[in-house]
Order: sequence, then C-alpha cells, then structure tokens
Amino acid sequence: MNSLKEVPVSPVVEADGALQFLDNLAAKHDEVMSYQSDYGRVFFVNHPDDVKSVIGSANYVRTPLLSISLGQGLITSDGAYWHNQRRLAQPMFHAHCMPGFATVVANYMGALLSDWEDSRLCDMPFDIAVQMRYVTMQVIMKAMFSIDLDLKTAEEWDTVFQVVISDTSPFALALFNQPATVSPTRNKVLKQSLGAVNDIVYKLIADRKKLKDQPRDLLTLLVNGEYKKQEEPLTDLQIRDEVITMLFAGHETTAIAISWTLHLLGKHPDAMQRVVAEIDHELKGEIPSYQDLPRLSELKKVFEESMRLYPPVWVLTRQAKEEDEIAGYRIPAKALVIVSPYTTQRHPDFWNEPTRFDPERFSDEQSAGRHRTAYIPFLSGRHQCLGKPFALMEGQLMLAMLLQRYSIAPVAGFSVTPDPCATLRLKNGMMVTATKRGADAAQ
Repeated sequence: MNSLKEVPVSPVVEADGALQFLDNLAAKHDEVMSYQSDYGRVFFVNHPDDVKSVIGSANYVRTPLLSISLGQGLITSDGAYWHNQRRLAQPMFHAHCMPGFATVVANYMGALLSDWEDSRLCDMPFDIAVQMRYVTMQVIMKAMFSIDLDLKTAEEWDTVFQVVISDTSPFALALFNQPATVSPTRNKVLKQSLGAVNDIVYKLIADRKKLKDQPRDLLTLLVNGEYKKQEEPLTDLQIRDEVITMLFAGHETTAIAISWTLHLLGKHPDAMQRVVAEIDHELKGEIPSYQDLPRLSELKKVFEESMRLYPPVWVLTRQAKEEDEIAGYRIPAKALVIVSPYTTQRHPDFWNEPTRFDPERFSDEQSAGRHRTAYIPFLSGRHQCLGKPFALMEGQLMLAMLLQRYSIAPVAGFSVTPDPCATLRLKNGMMVTATKRGADAAQ
C-alpha cells in the first residue's frame, strides 16, 4: 500500500456544535478527510461508497465510547462475541413476531392517548418528545421482557436512563473537538443513575431465573442461552449489558424518530394534511394493526424522510484493525474512523436539495436504484440494526394512532433544534398542543 495517497490533516474551522463540525467537513466534498482530536487523529468518510467500505468491513470494529453505560452489548461489541450475541437475540425479531408486537404497541399507545384526555394534558402545551419516550419504554419492556410497566414507573425509569445517556455523551462529543467539562457532582450523579439502572436490570434477571414458567421472550433467551453453539451460560453482567442496550436502542431512538417526524409535519401542513387524510380513509376510525401499515404509504414516506434529515443514530465510530485503503487513501492501522448518517444522508450527489423536506424521495419511483448506503438510519451490512423491522412498525403505528385521534400543532415561538448526544435528540424537547379530533376520525 506504499503507493496510496496520504490523507492530509485538515485545519477545521471552529464549529458551534458537533453537527456543524461534521457539516464543515462534509462541505469540502473530499472523499476522505482527517483532523486532530482529543482522541488523536480521526478520519472522516462521507461518500456512500466509502461509508460502505467502513461499515461493511470486519476490519473496522466498534470503539468503546458508549461502553461506560452499555457495557459489551450488541451496540458496542464486535467480532465473534458480537456475532454470538446477535444470533441469540435474532429469533425475537423474525417477521412472524411483528403482528404480536404491534398489538403491544397499540395497547400502550391507546392507553397513553386516553390518559391525555383523562388528565387534561391536551388542554395545555406539553412536551410530546417526553411522552413518546414514556410509551416506547413501556412497549420495549413488554415486548422484549414481558414486564407490564404502568405509566408512572415508565416515567421514573426514563428519568434515570436520560441521566445516564446525557452524562455519557460528552465522552463521545470530545471526538468532534467539542468542549467537555467533568465535575465531581456530575460524576456522582452518573454513578448513582448507573447504579439505579443496574439495580433494575439485575432484579429483572434474578426474578426471571426464579420463575418456573418462563415466557418466550428476549430475557428468557438471554438467561437460558438458547442456541446450539452456546457452550456456557451468559453471566449476569453479560445479560445486563444486552438488556440495557435493548432498552436504550428500543425506546430512546424510536421516540426521537417519532418526535422529529411530528416536528417536520408541524412545519409542513400540506404533508400533515395528506397523512391525516390517508389515515382517515384507510383506517376508517378503527385501531390500526400491523396488517394495515402497508396501506399507509404517505405516512411511511414521511417517516423515512424524517429519519433521513434527523437520523436518531447520527454518527458511528470505528477503529481500523489493520492498515487499509479507502478511495485510494491510506488508512493506518488503529486509526479512528467516523461515519455520519446525518451528513451522508444529505450528500448533494445523491439527494437533490438535500436539506429540503420532501417525502416523495421515498416513493417507489425515486427510491429505485438509489445507492444502498446513501440512506442508513439503521446502518447496513453486517451491523444493520437487528430491531429495524420493530422500529419501523412501532414508529408508524404510534404516529397513525396519534394523528387519528389528535390534531398536533407546534407551540408558537418554541424553537426546536437538534441536540447531538448519544442520539440526535430535540434540544429542550418539543412543545405542542393536542386537540381531540372528531368521533368519525378515531374510536
């Protein structure tokens, strides 16, 4: 590889936030960029061809930036260990499981929407991003672990998880030369929150091991290690890592995707009108099921376009095990490499007017022939998100039920801005008003 071009270290203009930092890199349109960070030299790739070379190759392994909270779960592990853990969890995400999971989603979402009316929450502005996290927490706990959380407990658990996610994020943001402050008080709160999360999860594990008639769910698969090549049972720590990873990936990211979709619909009344009209026409007031989703094509396009503009997983970090070549450039062994779905999904060579909200990009006609790595909200290749079918089902079903029963409008003067943490959150949430729709639109 001696004839390969060396990637120069580029001076990066100071940026107000990690997203602008990445936008500045992507705007140079070079195939490969590099810069100095607190973690050493970092290589940035953005073209879909080069992104595929990274996320599709076993040479680029995950880094431990989120391991402080997630341990060695499916999101942070790699190699043979990751492969075995993925095979263990895979049966829970087969297509034949989705109709049953959709019923779980419909039950909890229906209860939340009724609670809004009973508690008169919809009579005043409220943060819908928080509400979406509560219900996705309930859904993932029931679907994966057979635990029926009431709304109050879901709120309490979400509060603890938010502290862990928020206080883990600065370690990752330092990769983009963002200032990070560490204080004894913040460290203490993080340790306390991690301790609370561990107490919750270890109790779930202990209770399941004592249970004689165990439900067929992910927790039982983890506890019993049910697949042919599992030679040793998983330790409680290994189970803990997978449970916490599933809670993080299964409630935080989907809630964020739903919230960004509602934000974009609020800014584009014409798209909102088309989606609501489709829901009313296709569902005729009935609670939607999994089988109804293929008929809600306008909703699907809006949801996919939202995840293009604001992918919940906005950046990935990898490390090269061995020296490699990308686009004719040398990538040294042990080099840190970053890929950003946020910037790749806005690459001007693959997306016309890339910052414009246009759900028609995801029509069958416009989707045909698109580069497979130009759109990667769930990644692609060997590390494609195992929960992709679940997340797509859950997000669309929750949106359909919400817009069937309520008219959602943004609060005037409230500014929604991205907050890149471990996920691409909405800074300060999303304040809306919800007005009950007519009886002919929903049950």
